[in-house]
Amino acid sequence: MEENIPINLIVRYLSNEASSDEQVQLFDWISLNAENQKRFNEFCEVWHKNYTHPEDFNEQQALHVLNTKIDKLSSVVERKTNWLKVASIVAVLTLATLSLYVFNLKSDLPEIAYIVKQNPPGQKSHFQLSDGSVVYLNAGSSIRLPEKFSNQTREVELIKGEAFFDIKRDSLRPFIIHTGVVQTKVLGTSFNVRYDKTTTEVAVKSGLVQVSNSQKKELITVNEKITVSENSILRGQADLESILAWRNSTLILDNLSLADAAAKMEMWYGVKVSFANSATQQCKISGKYKNQSLENVLEAIAFAIEIEYEIKNKEVKITGKGCQ
Repeated sequence: MEENIPINLIVRYLSNEASSDEQVQLFDWISLNAENQKRFNEFCEVWHKNYTHPEDFNEQQALHVLNTKIDKLSSVVERKTNWLKVASIVAVLTLATLSLYVFNLKSDLPEIAYIVKQNPPGQKSHFQLSDGSVVYLNAGSSIRLPEKFSNQTREVELIKGEAFFDIKRDSLRPFIIHTGVVQTKVLGTSFNVRYDKTTTEVAVKSGLVQVSNSQKKELITVNEKITVSENSILRGQADLESILAWRNSTLILDNLSLADAAAKMEMWYGVKVSFANSATQQCKISGKYKNQSLENVLEAIAFAIEIEYEIKNKEVKITGKGCQ
């Protein structure tokens, strides 16, 4: 029923005016069931299509669009009641859109003492944050974080690479990860973030996660992933076994060209791979290697596609005729 949809709370959230307590209330409502999440996403779609900029705001259009959407959400409520509810929302929307227009989603991090943790290729790490949350940092990755979180905020920046976050719940201080123009915001959950300077991929293991760029906000939950760039957001189902394989020291090569497999091995083992014959780079390879040495992986690949390899110090040279 419509009265169970916290419309005013959703409007405050989308206009960045919701308090921490209100965000908790909204997140709890969304996580109750799939229908609530669907209704929230539908409302977000209407919001972002019609009310991103104040100069685009049209009261009559707002009445029509929102009234149509709310009617779809709950056909049992009389149209007159719907119209009155929407009319009351429009006043809030008029001010809220102005707030949304001037609000900077990528606000500067507080001027406090920060440190940078970085892993070279071939090295992973994990560490506990000052709030009790735990971060697992993949090889070739770096993250910027405060030595101690303030009483108002918990924010970090994943500079590059990949990290898994197990966040301690704190309803008064949402946890925010910055990756370029993208923000990932949670209250208490576990999830994986991968960032390559242009694209951010977030996959959720537990709880509820909000991901946003300069144009849109989305909420994803367990076994869902989202891929975000500056101008696009793509949702999908998450293959957590594959995505989190690095946490379990499992190297997965899923129908990759040998060139792409070599790039993964460079990051995984901290080596440099070269090819004597460029045609060899196009050979396709698949495999799953848990707690395996570089030599064991190369031996398995050599058996599968008839190549030869030489390991010298931190360099690997691959020779072969190539594949048809």
